[in-house]
Amino acid sequence: MSAPVPEAIFIPVHSDPPGAQIFLNGQPMASTPLAVLRVPAEGRQELVIRLSGYREWKAVVDPELPLSDPVRLNPDSRIHLLCMAGPRPK
Repeated sequence: MSAPVPEAIFIPVHSDPPGAQIFLNGQPMASTPLAVLRVPAEGRQELVIRLSGYREWKAVVDPELPLSDPVRLNPDSRIHLLCMAGPRPK
């Protein structure tokens, strides 16, 4: 007799910097930091973390592999270049 499969897994979601939006399968869930996110255990579950000015972070949730804590968001280089460009000379 095999062990029952859980209906959901529960994972903490933190980001650096905090305040990012959390999406699960395209649906908005909450903002970071989040103590526990309930994720269906069956099927493919895509987790996305978004914060303005940073590259989107994506992962497929695997119950066997923990998320990095915190998820480190990288600045969007396109926005950085726009900020660094400054005004055009006259």
